[in-house]
Amino acid sequence: MNIQKPIDFIYSMSILAFALSVALMTWLSKMDYSIVDLSQGFFSEATYDNVDISARKNLIWRVLGLALSLFFLGKLVLHKIKSLVSHSAYGIIAALSGFGLVTIFVELWRIPMGSTLNLIYALIGLSIIYALIERNKFVVDIGLPSLLGLSAAWSFLMVFFHGSVLWHEAVFYVGLVFIVGLVLMSKFGVRYTRLENYLFPGYLLPLVCFGVRQIIIRRQSEYSLLNELGLMIFVLGIVYLSIYLITKFRLTDRFKINLLMVFCFGITIYAYYQYRIPFPQDSFELANSANALMRFELFDELPFLDYLSSHNLFDHLNPFVYHLFHDFDGTVSYVTYDFLRHGLTTCCGFVILHYLFRNPYYALGVVLLLPFNRAMFAMSLPLLSIVFLHKVINGFSFRRLYLYGLWSLFLVFWKIDVGFANLLASAIVLIWYLWHQRSQQKILKLFKAVGAMVFTIAVFIVIAVMMRSFDQVMDGIQSTLMYYRGDQSHGLPTLSRNDYGLLFKWHYFVFPFLLFFSLMFLLMKSEREKLGLFKSPWKLALIFLGVFYFANFQRGLVRHSLMSGTDVNLSSYVFLFIALFACYFSPKIWRHWVFVFVILIGVSQFRYAESRGLHPIFERASSFLHEDNIKHKDRKFQASRFLTTHKYLDFVKFIDRHFSDTQTFIDFTNTPMLYFHSKRYVPSYFNQALQNTVTDELQKRYLKRVQDLDVPVVVYRSHPSTWGDATDGIPNNLRYNLVAQYIFKNYEPYRIISGKEIWLRKDLPDLALEKDSTLVNDLRYDDFDLGYMPMFLKTNSEYSRKEIELDIITSDSISLSRMDKMETMYFEKLELKFNQAPLKRSERITLASDNGQTIRLSFELDLNKKQTYQVPINWIYTYCQNSESNWKLILDPELAPHLKSINRIQEIID
Repeated sequence: MNIQKPIDFIYSMSILAFALSVALMTWLSKMDYSIVDLSQGFFSEATYDNVDISARKNLIWRVLGLALSLFFLGKLVLHKIKSLVSHSAYGIIAALSGFGLVTIFVELWRIPMGSTLNLIYALIGLSIIYALIERNKFVVDIGLPSLLGLSAAWSFLMVFFHGSVLWHEAVFYVGLVFIVGLVLMSKFGVRYTRLENYLFPGYLLPLVCFGVRQIIIRRQSEYSLLNELGLMIFVLGIVYLSIYLITKFRLTDRFKINLLMVFCFGITIYAYYQYRIPFPQDSFELANSANALMRFELFDELPFLDYLSSHNLFDHLNPFVYHLFHDFDGTVSYVTYDFLRHGLTTCCGFVILHYLFRNPYYALGVVLLLPFNRAMFAMSLPLLSIVFLHKVINGFSFRRLYLYGLWSLFLVFWKIDVGFANLLASAIVLIWYLWHQRSQQKILKLFKAVGAMVFTIAVFIVIAVMMRSFDQVMDGIQSTLMYYRGDQSHGLPTLSRNDYGLLFKWHYFVFPFLLFFSLMFLLMKSEREKLGLFKSPWKLALIFLGVFYFANFQRGLVRHSLMSGTDVNLSSYVFLFIALFACYFSPKIWRHWVFVFVILIGVSQFRYAESRGLHPIFERASSFLHEDNIKHKDRKFQASRFLTTHKYLDFVKFIDRHFSDTQTFIDFTNTPMLYFHSKRYVPSYFNQALQNTVTDELQKRYLKRVQDLDVPVVVYRSHPSTWGDATDGIPNNLRYNLVAQYIFKNYEPYRIISGKEIWLRKDLPDLALEKDSTLVNDLRYDDFDLGYMPMFLKTNSEYSRKEIELDIITSDSISLSRMDKMETMYFEKLELKFNQAPLKRSERITLASDNGQTIRLSFELDLNKKQTYQVPINWIYTYCQNSESNWKLILDPELAPHLKSINRIQEIID
């Protein structure tokens, strides 16, 4: 057997990996994520800290583009070097590159390795020069075992001694028992027998247990004399007898596998079902599903046409399935159906593992006994795309392509980020396949299927226009695109709480690097295997999962980063990919064990927030059986408990008592569940009305809806203040400037109800209730830090503007000239133009009125980059209510000498 080619291949990959990592690390270390330009001056935490979210988000595509270019360029250079030097010299260079690669990874763990890297650079350079000069005399050989052994040992020691996470005892025992079980199964084999036909209905037991448990919870008093176990046996006997009589031992393999999947689903829903509602009543995320249900049930609105939930149809799963069997009672009891999400994850995991390993019992054991389902199958539905894609490639037809297109379209509506990653991964797999196939007939079929999909989408749009109107459909599409493109508004400037710790580096550097080179390996493998790579579901799964990982990676660069306390939204299928890739190099008989072992190592050691979601399904189900927590009548299911006990009951009573059912309110506190509790119309396209209104244009569209409705009330802020009053640390008055102005102009403070400050429209008659006059005194922002935001605000060419230049005098204050009172919405800013100077520090301006009110605004200066700063001033209630008073601008004495001019600007919003 000729082993020369595999060794040369590993040598080349080692050299390429080292060269590429050096180039990328050098480039990334010089990356500047500070904002260069913004299309709009977003009032956000990222802008406050001078972080360009779009630049950071698009980094992954730039890195991939550079990596691909360098990879193929490196292959050409290596081919030339290999022809000029001996195999021994090539091995030396590869060995040094292997050490260099490990050294770079070690540096990511804050272990200084700069001198070692410089030594490796020098040795590689000397080796190349020496090999070129003494080509025929350089005979030292570094073998493959030495190269791999030394690199792997070094890497393992660094990982183990620098921040590794100890295994949980339960993980060890579960893994041990499972592996022993696999050994015994492989030793003695598992064969279908006649006895198995009698035992198979037992797989329905968990599903029956779940149903019985539901009955006992809901009808406890009626079933108090019937023992739970007796009822279970009775129902199971009926189910078993029915299946026995219907099948008469003619159980096909497909039917048995389906029963196993039912068993998985039954165990999962039994383990995760909770009849006590575990979510807080005013949960911000809960509004996506709660308001969707309310708008559908009470206001006859449809998703996408009339409203949008942040997670699309995923937010509709629990409430809509629940209300197929229960009437709408105005509560959030549907959250008890969260087990559906876990059941879906388990079933998809079972399907893909069975499809890859061709062993349903193995798949059953993995999904039930390993506590890593959430890490392995985080976004479960796209896993089915692997099965569908494999069937498309093995039977390439217009029908299959079109059906797969419909599936991909469904995933986009299911969850936009999941759908996008699936669409990109599917497209690359098909293009990759057709590149090797080079069949005009198949390419034509693909174009026909794409054309049919475009036609289908057009039909959907036409139907939507017929159901609503063209303007409304276009408004929904445009609003959706604006929201999903508003990265700068809702993106976070930092990516993890313990910035740039060990696991951060693994997820943002090591894993992407490993997956990139794994995909490059598969790419070069496909050049030799041609279509064989795509005929194998195993290899097809690797390509799909790898591309999906990079397509989904950008989500972890915006908001759903490691700041969330979990890596689910970032890592997607990284652990599943690495485990399957390890199996790729294993003998077939060892693959089952290698997969489990790599999963155990990978997830337990390198998962971010490893304690979240790591619960073996079987262990959870077993704990419910042992707790005996169903027999207590004080835990009886109460469908109406939220209706009478939520903390906003006084607010709901106030709204119901004084306003008709057709009237609603503006929630300015980011508490969208208020609409659900009060059963009032949400005056927005978004179910999370305020938080999703991320641009000036969306604010204008929101206010247009408000003006078209009867909105007599504003819920202005919370007492005491909450996160929702200053989203991501930015006051809502500033973040939603146009909405704040509309409130200031048309509403006035009234009183505090249910911990919320209520404002009423100024034209309302007196409600004969006492008005709290002290609220006005609490509305001032005496001192606020604007950070870098004034650096990026600028005049908008779409708006007409009025501008007055203020005289700069040497005294301590400047009078603000009067401007006409605006009857429409507007932005008002002070534009400060500086002379260029080597100055970078925080500065402050003060606005002072004749009646003693003062407003102090601090901001950051960087005059080496920008000389014009616009400081917003009309977002503060004190100033807006007294904008025609005599105000003075007080400057820091050290600031005035650097000023070139000061303008007072009003941008009028049409």
